[in-house]
Amino acid sequence: MMSSLYLQDETTDIYRQRAAIAGNVERIKSYDALLTDSARLAAATEDPAYERRYLQIAPELDRLLVTTVELVDTDEARKGLAQTEASNRALVRIEAQSFELTRRGRNAEALALLAGDRYSREKSQYALTSAEAYRSFLASSDARTRSVNERRTVALLIALLGVVVLLVVGVFQVRLRREHDRMRIDNERSRDDEARRAADDREYHASQREFTEIMQITRDEAEAYQLLKRHLERSLQGSEVSVMNRNNSANRLQLTTELPIGSPLLETLEDAEPTSCLAIRLGKTHERCAGREALLTCDLCEVAGKTSTCVPSLVGGEVIGSVLVQHPLPLVARDRSRVEESLAQAAPVLANLRNLALSQSRALTDGLTGLPNRRAIEDTLKRLVAQAGRTETPLATVLFDLDHFKQINDLYGHEKGDEVLAAAGALIAGSVRASDFTGRHGGEEFILLLPDTDRDGACIIAEKLRESIASIKVDGVSRAITASLGVAALPVDATEPNLLLRAADRALYLAKARGRNRVETLVAEEPPTLIAA
Repeated sequence: MMSSLYLQDETTDIYRQRAAIAGNVERIKSYDALLTDSARLAAATEDPAYERRYLQIAPELDRLLVTTVELVDTDEARKGLAQTEASNRALVRIEAQSFELTRRGRNAEALALLAGDRYSREKSQYALTSAEAYRSFLASSDARTRSVNERRTVALLIALLGVVVLLVVGVFQVRLRREHDRMRIDNERSRDDEARRAADDREYHASQREFTEIMQITRDEAEAYQLLKRHLERSLQGSEVSVMNRNNSANRLQLTTELPIGSPLLETLEDAEPTSCLAIRLGKTHERCAGREALLTCDLCEVAGKTSTCVPSLVGGEVIGSVLVQHPLPLVARDRSRVEESLAQAAPVLANLRNLALSQSRALTDGLTGLPNRRAIEDTLKRLVAQAGRTETPLATVLFDLDHFKQINDLYGHEKGDEVLAAAGALIAGSVRASDFTGRHGGEEFILLLPDTDRDGACIIAEKLRESIASIKVDGVSRAITASLGVAALPVDATEPNLLLRAADRALYLAKARGRNRVETLVAEEPPTLIAA
């Protein structure tokens, strides 16, 4: 009976394998037809939607081919599928050429390429190798089925003989009863395990739904990164998750979540490039197991020194970051799949939040100097004045502009004038403290906001800045570049944002009236006669 059950299970496995491979073959045919239709329709209609559909389906076809290769159990079938994969790659290259021609407006050439002999040969080869591989597998499967049936017949005969023997020898009945009890216990355990797995799946899906819903309402990238970290650490008990963001403009891989104090990753990530992460380089999940030597090591995983799984964050085929999960034991396939699923759900949200933050930053940034613009200055001034009021600390403002800037534009042209402004902006940004704020107030006028700084301290900073500006050299501009600076501070000169700006502006007026290239504060005397800017 045991042998019969075992052979029945083996037969079931064979049919399941056949059903899985047959399903894969049908889906492969369907995907192949969709890919061909997408390429031809893209060339015929110039509609980019067909190329996007193509790019969505192509990875699924590749995955099905890989899955089918893993399912087959004969060298001949594997060889045929390998040839099928090679033909598929050749077809993909031709179809990629057709899309490129279509994007260039050369539709006739694209259609001709897809209707040409080379494409037809590859399609025929693809169909032939697929069919041969499938026939080889079916032949092998039929042979295995016959073998199992023969063994089942023998097993049944042996079982009948065993029953006769058990009827004669009573002691064997006791053994049979014990064996039955053991099987019953095993079945109960199996049912309990299945029930636990089902409960775990329900809990996971509920957690995943909660994660997806909350991810949709996150306010910014920082909150979304923290949410992803907490969700994965809650799902994988004992794990330590680090979320990293790919900064393309600076070619840096930046840590977006906290690491434990003393973590070896802290120093490594200070100057890490995206290529430091092997998952980003490969564009797929990378795993590191302690004690197993890898063919190619990851700079980050090796430094971490633990068993880890690193998953890239992909949006539209572009890698925008990665998630490093460190865990005590290697992840089982189910847990690894859950990490990949969570990141796949989070990646589009993270990309949208990044684009939103970038748009907001550009709306508040002066395009020429890279400094915050007038809108950002007004928002920051209100915030810093409110903060100074709450903490009862001073807040100084330095308002300044470049002397005779109109003459620079008139003498050397506006391009040189822009170079002078850009040089001044770079110098100002590099001269202030981390707590200070600097921006372009408009035209050749700039502003510094100095928290926790009184008027005297601001005058010292303004004087150093004036000297630095006087040292600016721009090719093609022979005249000296100087600035006049006006200083005002809360609460001695004003108590409100607008009044503080007005006080700094009056001080700037005094600096210009008294000869320019100087720092002035408000004094209790009548301002001198107005002079030209």
